[in-house]
Amino acid sequence: MRPLCLPLFSDAPLLHLGDLTAIGAGATLRPAAVLRGQVLSLAEVTVGEGCAVGARCVLPGGSVVGDGASLDPLTVLAVRTTTTDMQQSQPP
Repeated sequence: MRPLCLPLFSDAPLLHLGDLTAIGAGATLRPAAVLRGQVLSLAEVTVGEGCAVGARCVLPGGSVVGDGASLDPLTVLAVRTTTTDMQQSQPP
């Protein structure tokens, strides 16, 4: 029998997902990143309550998605997003 190998680092403490939140297939919530090949950067990723994160979205460390927000598939988030921001960013 092979021994169970556990990772030395888990991202779980840096991920905060609200109730009734859906994460699409292939979405990446990435609280850890290597900057300039030398520095390990750790920052929380927070997704509020009642959110929908589309398939193959990318949320890097420091991302905050407000309650009730919805991200379209293939979205790459680089700033804080609230429900109001998402409604204002919709084309007319």
